[in-house]
Amino acid sequence: PADWLRAGQALQRVLLTATARGVSASFLFQSIERDDMRDDGISIWPWAENPQMVIRFGYAARPLPAPRPEAAVR
Repeated sequence: PADWLRAGQALQRVLLTATARGVSASFLFQSIERDDMRDDGISIWPWAENPQMVIRFGYAARPLPAPRPEAAVR
């Protein structure tokens, strides 16, 4: 659990730093959701107890702000 906490804190720092520098991140879970990673109860995936995912970083256009209801804008 202590290692999980440190890993989560490290990921938080990476994501916040990326965001502060204008870099977007997206998580790709398809690599851990594939049925062909398991074969009759025997895992072909080398890290059976630790599902992995891919984080994609890149620059994206800034999204437009969401429109506000007229009553909220004064």
